[in-house]
Formats: sequence, C-alpha cells, structure tokens
Amino acid sequence: MHVMTDRGAQKIEIRGCIIQKIPLYTDSRVNIMMARTAQRLGLIDLQSCKKFLRMVDQSKKLPLGELKDVETTMGGVAFKLDYVVLQPKDEQGYEVLIGRP
Repeated sequence: MHVMTDRGAQKIEIRGCIIQKIPLYTDSRVNIMMARTAQRLGLIDLQSCKKFLRMVDQSKKLPLGELKDVETTMGGVAFKLDYVVLQPKDEQGYEVLIGRP
C-alpha cells in the first residue's frame, strides 16, 4: 500500500527558502524534487542518474539527474539529503516529496 499523507506534511527550508506542505511518502526511500523547484533554488548542478524510478502508476521514469548532499532543514534540524530531480508532464502537484530514511 502506498501512503502519501499531508497529515505528516512538513515545512522544509533549502537555501533560505521555505517550502510548505511537503508530504512524507512512506513507501519510498527516494527524495524527489521537481525540476522547476531545483531551478528556482539555484540547484542546477545535476549529477548523472542512470536509475529508473517506478512511479505509483507502475510507469518507469528516467530522472533528469540527482542532487547530492542538499542541506535541508526540517523541524529545526538540518539534514544532508540526496534528491532525484524529475521533469513532470504538467506543473501541478508537489514541489518536493520526502521518502523515509
């Protein structure tokens, strides 16, 4: 069962910018950031990513790249997180999804 909940939604801070209502996706160990969000944050130095992601609808998606060790603050605690960067088909949806550690 895939669980994506706003009940556990977090507010995070990256590079001094606050992003609200970040859902926690309990079935994933991957942190995902949309390309438009990475660009707005000035995170443009993507590393190559050769792995495919299996989406909830079972489709496979090749990420644009990965961001490594992005300082992300949640609940007043700073973490170095890796993000897989995706280019969505449309601009609706979440800017960032946080998987479980």
